[in-house]
Amino acid sequence: MTNINKVIDSIIILCFGCFYLLYNTTYPIDQLNNPGPGIFPFVVGSILVILVIYQLIKTLKEPPSKRKLKDSFFNFKFIKGLLTEGQKPKPFFLGIGLALYIFIIKWIGFYISTFFFVIFSSRLMGAEDLKKPTVLAMGINIFCYLLFNVILKLSFPRGILF
Repeated sequence: MTNINKVIDSIIILCFGCFYLLYNTTYPIDQLNNPGPGIFPFVVGSILVILVIYQLIKTLKEPPSKRKLKDSFFNFKFIKGLLTEGQKPKPFFLGIGLALYIFIIKWIGFYISTFFFVIFSSRLMGAEDLKKPTVLAMGINIFCYLLFNVILKLSFPRGILF
């Protein structure tokens, strides 16, 4: 990945982290000896923003001779290559799959949508067959059920089948 791609990625993730922090200001942090529900999102968002700023500064300190727009996403030859040479833009499809997963989780339930999302993302990342992604999806669902439903007594959206 060229430096310009790292800078663009860092700026996008920085915007996401800032939006995440701003969105989670609705939850109270309370005090350190008795933290509220907003403390965990605040800590996670702060760590994300700090690490992205560090990555951005580190990338910008590299010599300008290394910064190239040659393989950048904004290069039209790159986009044409994606569309004509049969290359698949995996992050784009993963983003669409994640958006669809979030959209359908209320209707078909957490466990079913998670099962299919794990299989979809595993195949997208290069899994050859369906056996390993299916076992992984079942393992994730069992782990989530045991942790959240049994131990923590929390529930996920059930969906229309449950």
